[in-house]
Amino acid sequence: MEEKYLPLGSVVLLKGAKHRISIIGFCFTIKEKNNRQYDYVGVPYPEGFLGISHIMYFDHSDIESIINVAFSDDEEKDFKKRLKETVKRITKDGDSKYIDESKIKDFIKNGDIKYEQY
Repeated sequence: MEEKYLPLGSVVLLKGAKHRISIIGFCFTIKEKNNRQYDYVGVPYPEGFLGISHIMYFDHSDIESIINVAFSDDEEKDFKKRLKETVKRITKDGDSKYIDESKIKDFIKNGDIKYEQY
């Protein structure tokens, strides 16, 4: 798996799984697990979103095979570059699996996170 953070819509098969997963998001953090961050958020393929109980969180290292890499353009590549930089800045002690909440608060306060309304 050479490229971490496959484009949204990519379809993968996780190690030991029988059902394929469609990637719908990145860097999901679970507070109840000590701010554990997962590389991806996914839903069953081809069904898609079936409800909150069917969302899966997994890391790039959990991927056994990439079934299909979705559309990617310059905007998506720029986003992935910024995503990787952001993850480095907000993780706890350089461990990309855990988020340091104080760094997130500083990140937001400094205006480093900007949301666009669509």
